[in-house]
Amino acid sequence: MISDYIEKLMRSTRANATIAKLISAIEPLIAKIKARRRMTLVICVGVLAFWALPPNTLDPFCTYRSQYRLDAVLQVGNELLASTVFVQKSHSRRWVSQMNSAGCVQRYGKALSFRSLDNRVFLIHSDICRSVEQLSEFQVDVIEHCSRNWPNEPIGFIVDNATTPTTWKPFNFLKGDQDVKLVSMKASPTLWHPSDDLQNTAPNILKSSFDTNNPNGWWNSPERILNRRRGNNITFHVRMQQPDSLGH
Repeated sequence: MISDYIEKLMRSTRANATIAKLISAIEPLIAKIKARRRMTLVICVGVLAFWALPPNTLDPFCTYRSQYRLDAVLQVGNELLASTVFVQKSHSRRWVSQMNSAGCVQRYGKALSFRSLDNRVFLIHSDICRSVEQLSEFQVDVIEHCSRNWPNEPIGFIVDNATTPTTWKPFNFLKGDQDVKLVSMKASPTLWHPSDDLQNTAPNILKSSFDTNNPNGWWNSPERILNRRRGNNITFHVRMQQPDSLGH
């Protein structure tokens, strides 16, 4: 039973390599320990693995197709701003997908955030094209591989003020309109838990709701990439401002 458990854990393609090596090293020791203590040790190892592995690795309802780190640099005028997120593309397992199709959405890692010296905030979604998601063994230039088939179009969002957000507008981060352009984005595989730097960059963005000129316009607004379930009360209601150009 113990060996079957260990074998199953080690077969997981997403298992942390360090955990797998640890289990292999202690397996001979487990065999020598008395049954009761052996079970206690197995439980401890299982808890350690559950804690250390990425979310949804062992979840019976949710799984994920990829997990990656994004490092991006945005040029705003003469400024170069950096942001890093750890992303997990999670979804429901097949057997429960019809009942739980939207129940595995990540709260973190959905948006790259940049704050300029004039206190504006720039948000870019962390979605990348599937071809880069599949290149999971080395660092990939996302702009080079995804510029022609960027998911949901290369549209980001500019919020006028990080401290007291009042208005927002979209911008095309590949075209360089409005003197803002994404100059670098690298993706690399990771086992790190999903996270982002929005809480440090502009925490009041997480306390904002973003109004649109269309009742169904949330998909093309910051609402799509900001998860409301991060425990913040809504303090700011940010209205949409039409941009001069999206660079098309």
